[in-house]
Amino acid sequence: MAGRNCARGGAGLLSGREGEALLELLSRSMLFEGMEPGEIARLLEGRCELASFAKGELIYSPSRYRNCLGILLAGEAGITKSGQEGRQVAMNLLTPPMAFGAAALFQSGGEYVAEITALAPSRILFLSQERLEEIFRLDYGTARRYIAFLSGRIRFLNRKIDAFTTVGAPQRLAAFLADSAQPAYGRHPHAAAELRARERASPEPDGSCRGAGERWFFPIPKGVTGLSHTLNMGRASL
Repeated sequence: MAGRNCARGGAGLLSGREGEALLELLSRSMLFEGMEPGEIARLLEGRCELASFAKGELIYSPSRYRNCLGILLAGEAGITKSGQEGRQVAMNLLTPPMAFGAAALFQSGGEYVAEITALAPSRILFLSQERLEEIFRLDYGTARRYIAFLSGRIRFLNRKIDAFTTVGAPQRLAAFLADSAQPAYGRHPHAAAELRARERASPEPDGSCRGAGERWFFPIPKGVTGLSHTLNMGRASL
């Protein structure tokens, strides 16, 4: 998957005002979480590639993919797998700065495990296995976080299996929501801004904000139809 407007490099690509914003975003990604922007730029210098994808463009497929770890910098991407009778089952929704592509690394040959499609114009930072290993050697913390990420993927897949094998529709939906819940005030600034605007528009009599505190964001793949396919149930049951 070549993508469009590909650019190679590192510090040069992540310089200027736009570069500062991207480095701040990367400091919230699983690989560089908590690191200073300057340190991230140093590790990425000459080791990364940025690529853009149009809405609907295929990023990865079982037969066409990069041996790279991808970090979504902008846009939105959906992960699907082929189910019964070739039906595409939605597995996950990627939003910035989520990562993907671990299944394409540290193994030889074979097909990629899923299909990833840009659901909106998207920009992705790619790190090849070779470059990723260089970063691990330079900074052990990135290797530790990558291992933690892989452990999290194992738990995620096991929860998916539990959700698919749960008998009742309410239990499947509850399992999905519990698994997908993310703090709206953390990784989803647009959702957080909307929630805060609603709170300011509807203050309590004492002047406080209604429902102030932690709010949660539930990314739902492709609306009700996509969610019903994900949970392997009909729309009426959902």
